Amino acid sequence: MPVATLSFTDAGRRPPEVRPPEAVPSLSLALVEGARECLELARQCIRRGSDPRRQLRWAMVRIKKLPEALAPPEDAEILACLTDLTEYMCRELRSIRDATGVATLERMYDLLCEIRRAWVVQPLAAPAPRGAPARQG
Repeated sequence: MPVATLSFTDAGRRPPEVRPPEAVPSLSLALVEGARECLELARQCIRRGSDPRRQLRWAMVRIKKLPEALAPPEDAEILACLTDLTEYMCRELRSIRDATGVATLERMYDLLCEIRRAWVVQPLAAPAPRGAPARQG
């Protein structure tokens, strides 16, 4: 049976580096945004008087994947905290059936917004040179 091999005739030549386009969001950001969109769709269903459970299930699937996507692999404590938070969010979302659950839905949406704000880090301003006063913001 023939075996395929990869060889380079030029020793200094390396295979091209493959990078995703800069416009592609990370998996974790896509999960957060997808869950937020599902919660917004569920809110719209409730306003129309239809059943929001389908959109809530979609949101929960995304929310359950957040701990592994957001937590650093070597930090078990953050993973445990995120797991507890997402389990709480899913329990709360399972209780929503009709318009009486809109407040719960909005709380869970706000939690996802907080997670997103914590995940999307804004670049810090360059530090002031030594001896120079820090800029007031």
